[in-house]
Amino acid sequence: MYTTIPELAVEQSRTPVFTAQTLPAALQAWHKTEAQIWARIVLLNGTALYETQTSTATTDSMQLAPGVDGIIVPRQYHRVQPAADAQLQVIFYRETYTV
Repeated sequence: MYTTIPELAVEQSRTPVFTAQTLPAALQAWHKTEAQIWARIVLLNGTALYETQTSTATTDSMQLAPGVDGIIVPRQYHRVQPAADAQLQVIFYRETYTV
C-alpha cells in the first residue's frame, strides 16, 4: 500500500465530513477511482478498515485512525468500512505529469 500522494499531484476536491451513518454505501462497496486520480482517506475521529484489491483473489487491508491515512491509487479497487465512531473525509488529487 502507498503511504503518500505523488509530489506532482494537486488537490482537486474534498468530500464533506462523513460519519459511519452518512458514509455513502458506494464508498463502502468495492469501487475504483479514474485514471490519474489519487485520494487520501483522512480519519478525523475513530477508526475505519481500508481494503485494496491487488488481484482477483488478494486483498490488503489496514486500520485507519487519526494520523494514519489511507492512500487510494488510480484505478485500484478499494473500499472503506468505518467503525461506529468514525468521522472521515476523502481528498482527491489529480496527477499533473506531462509527457
